Amino acid sequence: MVYAAVMGALYFVMVAALAPVSFGVLQFRAANVLKALAVCRPEFALGFALGDLFANQASPFGVWDWGVMPVFDLLGALVAWWLRGVRVRGLPWLSVVGQSVIIAVGVATFPLRLGGGFPWLASFVSVLVSSLAVIGVGTGILLPAYKAVFGDGSSAAR
Repeated sequence: MVYAAVMGALYFVMVAALAPVSFGVLQFRAANVLKALAVCRPEFALGFALGDLFANQASPFGVWDWGVMPVFDLLGALVAWWLRGVRVRGLPWLSVVGQSVIIAVGVATFPLRLGGGFPWLASFVSVLVSSLAVIGVGTGILLPAYKAVFGDGSSAAR
């Protein structure tokens, strides 16, 4: 529970601090950099869901954002955790792509399309590109830092 609480608090603070760019079709959710750590511990998935639940209270899309998106964050992080073990030659970032696609489908469908009336495809592409970039940066920076601090044991990223 401690891992989930710490990750949820970090995620919440980062979204809240950058709220003007955390919501909408052209969003840049810097807090998603933390989602690269989903491959390290499955407990982080619950933290992302809880952080999203509280952070999205500031969303202009209401229940579509705070009521639905935590489920997509949980699912995306758990898929990333599962994909970390898939060893496909040439696809080391498979978990980043899987997690980003799940997030983009959720955001494009619920808060943006159903909550805001935005076109689905444009929303999906915009959120996917942003998510890939931000989680990709986290993968390049936070994963090596996590390994350096916590080692590369059975629960660490591979």
